[in-house]
Amino acid sequence: MGKPFIVAISGNSGSGKSTLAERFDNAIWLRFDDYYRDEPLLDFDAWIDAGGDPNVIWTPGLAAALRDLSRGGSIDYPSADGDPHAVGPADIVFVEDAFGRTRDSVAEFYDFLVHLDVPMEVALARRLLRDMRKPDQTDEEALRRATDDLERYLRMARRVYVRVVECGQAEADLVVDATATGEDVLAQVEDAVRVAIARRGHF
Repeated sequence: MGKPFIVAISGNSGSGKSTLAERFDNAIWLRFDDYYRDEPLLDFDAWIDAGGDPNVIWTPGLAAALRDLSRGGSIDYPSADGDPHAVGPADIVFVEDAFGRTRDSVAEFYDFLVHLDVPMEVALARRLLRDMRKPDQTDEEALRRATDDLERYLRMARRVYVRVVECGQAEADLVVDATATGEDVLAQVEDAVRVAIARRGHF
């Protein structure tokens, strides 16, 4: 199999990004979080105070996976239960990476970058609703989770989100208004990816 077309998706959560791969034949989805969770936790307060350099957000496993997939190979993909499973080769690789092309270790692999633009308050509301609707928690637990999230947002997280969005938008090939319905967002991204693939002569 030849080189796949690799699409990075940046932006806030809650827009149904992970279903994109289902719209294409022989496509797979990689998540930044699945590789970052095994790395040493970063002090984001200090990170922001030092200027928010995305290159200190280190995910060597993701870089190695993209290298192998870009060569037409397969990878052992990490899973939440700690049991890796084989994925690939693939014609299209979607990567959920909030930092887009600003991290040198992975930027060279991204053929196309889509940024999903969501106002901070909308992104916050989506995250709170998602977390509060999680099963197997009492109303008291859900309220405490929401309170903790809001306090963290006001104390530090908003500055982090602003910086991450700045990174994700940099050098984006397409910026999509993701306040629209999930289906409208996905349709716009799907159309743009198919056009980009056709222009670059993949497949």
